Amino acid sequence: TKKIKIIHFTEQETKQIENNALTLGAKFGASPFYLACAARTVQQILVERKISVTNFWIPVPQSTRKKGSLSPLVSNHISFLFYRITNAELTDLEQCVTSINNQMISQIRNGLPKAYMLLMSFLKRIPSSLYYQLIKGPQRNSLSSFLFTMAEEHPQDLLKFEGLQVINALSIPPNNFKPGLTFACIKFNNCLQLMVLSFDEILSGKEFTNLETQIKHELINGKSFNQ
Repeated sequence: TKKIKIIHFTEQETKQIENNALTLGAKFGASPFYLACAARTVQQILVERKISVTNFWIPVPQSTRKKGSLSPLVSNHISFLFYRITNAELTDLEQCVTSINNQMISQIRNGLPKAYMLLMSFLKRIPSSLYYQLIKGPQRNSLSSFLFTMAEEHPQDLLKFEGLQVINALSIPPNNFKPGLTFACIKFNNCLQLMVLSFDEILSGKEFTNLETQIKHELINGKSFNQ
């Protein structure tokens, strides 16, 4: 069964979260901080299950889509950045943010998003059966530990529609199974909202509640939940 939890933060809490991101070393937006908190909550669930955690492998969409164009678009892609977070980095929130931030800079400098789009252009021309073989890991499982996406802030000039006030906006992406666990962030009216999508087969009700408690604590306080 699919399930979704929408975690709302006030404007004051959102400002505090963004300050925490800067304090912990997130230099180009707060997304490395959000991703670090999400990864640590997933790690804690696995630890409580007595499952050994070695590394997390997380693809994060990087939108290169054209916006506001009046002419036909030849291409309109979403590329990806790929993060590898080690077990050692997951033990410390600041170290985890620093690692993600450094990987982001390195991948952009080395042109990884462009190379990824070229790869996707190639893969879409091969048979689907071969495509799915190529994107699986060595054990034939998904390469993603979980999914994470950061939507752009809802534009301030779109707070009304047909004369009516827009009271909320959410980012609810597809939640693929497996891994079957997705974190999606969006800011609306200066307030952060975090959507956590899962399945009963992936997280129990108690684990879902514990995940919410930990990620809220770490985002708002900028400190490890177990400190």
